[in-house]
Amino acid sequence: MPAAARPGCAAINAVAVGPMGADDLKRSNKRMRKGNNQVAEQALHDALKNKGIKMTNSEHYPSNRRIVSADDWYREFQMRRAEDDVLEDSTRKAFKRARNWLQEHDYTREYDDKVWFIDETDGQDI
Repeated sequence: MPAAARPGCAAINAVAVGPMGADDLKRSNKRMRKGNNQVAEQALHDALKNKGIKMTNSEHYPSNRRIVSADDWYREFQMRRAEDDVLEDSTRKAFKRARNWLQEHDYTREYDDKVWFIDETDGQDI
């Protein structure tokens, strides 16, 4: 018979809580994509699918991943914002903020105006 079902016994539940480290905080922030950050992420997925290439003979890019130019990524982003009826300058600023956010929160890496998603499991980008 379980302890909680015995007369005079109570079930005890415990949870260990500790301070979050920088890596834990970054991982938790990954779940907080929304708005233009989410639009930019989807635009990058599509740009990589449609125009991405693998750079196998370069020390600057992960060999197992597709990369794409930032311009191709921006064009995909623009297509998603076309119906929002916003000025070109506003779209460019929104893209720049989202691009920076994705890199700061360890979604993407860039080198020489080429972009790719980080894959933490292989450790090539960290």
